[in-house]
Amino acid sequence: WNHPGLGAVSPAEFIPVIEHSPHAQAMTAFVLDRALTQARRWGGAEDGLVMSVNISAANLHEPDFASAVTAALRRHGLAPERLELELTESAIMQDADQARRQLDTLAAAGIRLAIDDFGTGYSSLAYLQDLPTQVVKIDRSFVLKLGNGEREQSLVRSMIGLSHDLNYRVVAEGVETV
Repeated sequence: WNHPGLGAVSPAEFIPVIEHSPHAQAMTAFVLDRALTQARRWGGAEDGLVMSVNISAANLHEPDFASAVTAALRRHGLAPERLELELTESAIMQDADQARRQLDTLAAAGIRLAIDDFGTGYSSLAYLQDLPTQVVKIDRSFVLKLGNGEREQSLVRSMIGLSHDLNYRVVAEGVETV
């Protein structure tokens, strides 16, 4: 965000503030609309291009969130499999039953779902087994420590192996070195 007085402000600074405000739902709607507009511009359906968008716990409490997402896809003329929604484990835990209903509806519509920041929240293996998600995104804090030693590497290898055994696609966040 380019603030007129503060200059460049990282999303890591302002997103947590917005997520705990009444503006979280409006922010997600805005970001989703912009992301789908860009995905439409890029095309890429034949290349398997998928647009990923983070959602917050507040979105999973919206009774019409899943229908609003599918309506946005229709409005932009995009197939549901072109969208991947990322959510954290802690977002799921805030109201597991409501979150599960929303996620089931989104998955049934063909929208891809990803567990973001895996390993830093509740990390219940039951969620990996039960949620209708297809992607596990290993948190950057684990990836950044890979050069520290065998113990760190073993942990990440285990996370990847477990995720692959459960037929998840795995994404490593924060790869910044050779």
